[in-house]
Amino acid sequence: MQLEELEDFLWRKYSLKFQPIIGGNKKIFTLQAPGNTNFFAFLSRFVRQSDNYPRSSLEHILTLDINCGDFANTIRDLPGFCDPFRVTGEQWIGLWLDQVDGLEVKKALDYAYKLAVNQDQLNVNDQYLVLPVQENASIKYKSQKIPPRKNIKIQEQKVDPIIKKMRESYDYSLFPAQGRAKNFYNQAKIAADYEDNYEDFYPFKRYFPTYHDMTLAQLRTYFTWRNKVRKGTFEKTSSSYVYVYIYELLNGIGGKDKLDSFKKLLLLQKNYVEKYDPEIDQYLLTWLQDYAIFNNLDLKIVKNVFTNVLAQDKFLMMLKNPAKVDAQEFNEALISKTKYRSHSPLGEKFADLLSSVWQKLLATPLEGKDFYQFYIAHKNQVRRPLFDKAVVYHQEPAVKRYELNSEHKFELLGMYATEVSLVAQERYLAIIKDIIHEVDRLSRKFYKKGRALKPNNLYTPILNVIKKAIIEFHEQELEAAKPKIEINFGNLSQIRQEASITRESLLTDQEKEFDAQDLNEPALNNIENKENAKVSDFDNEAIADSFDLSEDESHFLLALIKNENWHSYLDKKHLMPSILADSINEKLFDEIGDSVIKFEADQPKIIDDYQEDLEKMFLKGK
Repeated sequence: MQLEELEDFLWRKYSLKFQPIIGGNKKIFTLQAPGNTNFFAFLSRFVRQSDNYPRSSLEHILTLDINCGDFANTIRDLPGFCDPFRVTGEQWIGLWLDQVDGLEVKKALDYAYKLAVNQDQLNVNDQYLVLPVQENASIKYKSQKIPPRKNIKIQEQKVDPIIKKMRESYDYSLFPAQGRAKNFYNQAKIAADYEDNYEDFYPFKRYFPTYHDMTLAQLRTYFTWRNKVRKGTFEKTSSSYVYVYIYELLNGIGGKDKLDSFKKLLLLQKNYVEKYDPEIDQYLLTWLQDYAIFNNLDLKIVKNVFTNVLAQDKFLMMLKNPAKVDAQEFNEALISKTKYRSHSPLGEKFADLLSSVWQKLLATPLEGKDFYQFYIAHKNQVRRPLFDKAVVYHQEPAVKRYELNSEHKFELLGMYATEVSLVAQERYLAIIKDIIHEVDRLSRKFYKKGRALKPNNLYTPILNVIKKAIIEFHEQELEAAKPKIEINFGNLSQIRQEASITRESLLTDQEKEFDAQDLNEPALNNIENKENAKVSDFDNEAIADSFDLSEDESHFLLALIKNENWHSYLDKKHLMPSILADSINEKLFDEIGDSVIKFEADQPKIIDDYQEDLEKMFLKGK
């Protein structure tokens, strides 16, 4: 409730204004009823202490202390109400002005004013009516005594015995905080099968409504509406009536068993809440989940109320263990969740690459931080009340433990549950989207496909892991592309014999004679060695060609890697080492991420940090 609304209400109805408790005081104000020297309300102004609020725009929090007499114990435990702030005493209550509905504040002040104007007594013969002050009128009014009413017989409605029994069963000895739910449960059992056919309609508006808050007409209105709902007719009514019906089912009233009550709640959600009052659904969905947990209902039957929860759990678990799902499924889930719009020119290969990069991120510590826990999700444990904000009376849950999946569990104790689950970090989707973008951008650059993308401001250690993961992915591609030759050594002897027979049948007598004389001469062995050397060099050059190196660049690079003489080769072809070095550095930059050749005293040399990497790339098997 706003202060302006409160001041307007007090002035229009009672001609009262808040007065400083002491002249010049701007923090505490009072209200005083005519004919009573005692204050019946205090308005306090507190200043919020925060660096977010500069001195020029301080924020004030307003509280009210109200003397409600014996009624204080009844309303003290309602939402927004609490113990008084400025005074002590069981007859006083406090409230946060911005947390309590205006109607509730007005009711409390009405009660306090009537109590004060009648000298702290409500049941008196003399009542007073206060006329608002007319400041500009020529005639001034003052408080006058109203003569007592004549006895007028009012025809009361006939009260059904069940309703009478239900109303009489209310136990006033129970403290409101604990007894409200118990009284509701006991009354609900009495009226569980009651039916009515009331023609009139009386609206009902109340926070945390119960039967005890209703008049007789409102009770008959409610039971008539409930009777129709139980027969499948859902008519628009006051929201408070709907909440009472929900509370009944949550307490197990109205259903054959726990599962039947659950199904009736789902029926109400579909046929009434979604159609007439969708604001109720934000509470009903949570209560349905709590009801399933508390009563240990089979997850296969109630999983629809956990749809969003289970979907989020599944996504977070997939991000934690990407190797357990298909790469294409992983890729589609990330693209869909982050709404990443670009399409990689790598086609289906991009899904395998993204999954490989993600696994590399999970396995690599980032400056002492675990990538998944710090950027994606962390294990969280929180203790919370079950059926929060609902009037539900229960003692013990059906089970002590309820599991949605391996990462989401509940430990139950009384009306509280300790929930253990994966909780996503605040900006995790933005981080994932940035990672997808950088994998897309760097893979385009590495494979020289598609248009170039602009880099984003992704954390540098993450970016470095992505680069390494792309290089490793390409190396795995090359390894997989090599032909796999299987040799059955058991057949070699037979092959040699058959080849020898064939050769013998084809040779002339002269060739046989020459072969017998020269077969073991050293010269042939030398030729064979040279041929082997050429094949080896060819293999190395073939590997070099995969990086777009020319024959001259390949020869020059291999000579530097092996620390062999390259001068005669370049002199013979009239080539400059600096030009060859620049071209090699440029072509290997995407693979290495840096220049690999430098000049010291005008002589080319492989940079020491990359010597081992280049040997692995170009001298495999040497």
